[in-house]
Amino acid sequence: MPAIELLELTGESTVLQPADGSPMLINLWASWCKPCINELPLLNEAQAFAPDVDFVAINMKEGLERIEPMIERYDLTMHILRDEQLAWKQALGIKGYPATVLVDGEGTIQHIHYGAYTSIEEILQHTAIVAPGAGN
Repeated sequence: MPAIELLELTGESTVLQPADGSPMLINLWASWCKPCINELPLLNEAQAFAPDVDFVAINMKEGLERIEPMIERYDLTMHILRDEQLAWKQALGIKGYPATVLVDGEGTIQHIHYGAYTSIEEILQHTAIVAPGAGN
């Protein structure tokens, strides 16, 4: 997993790393991306069925004026970060959005899903790659 500086919504710098060895689902998104917007509520709901997986959404190069309305509209509870430099996209060679990165508890990328998830079941199948038993 790339050790890239990101921004919290407060503006504080952070580097994303697995907390306490927890696997992660990291979604790269933008507010202008219709498939991203359709997917965010599914990801938000799916995290309740995979409590051992940390769900994180990284917004690509947008300001709070674009991000905060999405959080409010969809009542997003997952951790939201900002990547003002598109560094994650570049480091992983991501060509479009949405893209979802599944990382194990050691910080190793196990799978990258390109395109939007269309069901909670599909999300849970992929979380099982990094957290066997997730969603069961």
